[in-house]
Amino acid sequence: MKLQLLSRKRSERGVSVVEVLIALSIAGIVFASIGNLVLAVQRIDHSSGLREQALAYAKQSLEVVNDIKDTAFTCRCSTGDCTTTPGHCQKTSGDTQTCPLLSGYTSCWTQFTNGVGSNSPLHVQNSGGSWKLVAGQDTSDPTFTRELSITNQGGDSNVKQVLGTVSWNERGVAKSVALTLILTGWKNLP
Repeated sequence: MKLQLLSRKRSERGVSVVEVLIALSIAGIVFASIGNLVLAVQRIDHSSGLREQALAYAKQSLEVVNDIKDTAFTCRCSTGDCTTTPGHCQKTSGDTQTCPLLSGYTSCWTQFTNGVGSNSPLHVQNSGGSWKLVAGQDTSDPTFTRELSITNQGGDSNVKQVLGTVSWNERGVAKSVALTLILTGWKNLP
């Protein structure tokens, strides 16, 4: 009987060690899974923050272009910085662009932004408290690159599509967001 009790204690002790090893293995798997989940949530949060900032930059650029459209593209024949030829307005200062005048109008939009001579790539820049369009990409934030591309729609310089693109690298992968704005030079400017 004593021999039987002794062999039972040894087998119970063996079972206890096996149970402890299994429990530790399960706990290790659970903790590793929780750690991976926390890391994944942090990556998603960081990625979401970058995308949100990129969208804010793109929206800001389009809002600025919308605010300065009448000074960025306009040839105003009534102000003396342009001359009028039959059906056309030509700038006399800066880039000397011309644009077709609609009947009864004294202003029109030029093909390119004033003083730049190209519609892509551009970016907005605040200089002395005033916004303006300048050539090239904006890399003032080291994480993001901002760029605007402006195209005249249907050959009409009075209708422009503005594409604001913000790009960045995230964990070695190139990412970007783009927003579009349609501008029309419908009003006659004095």
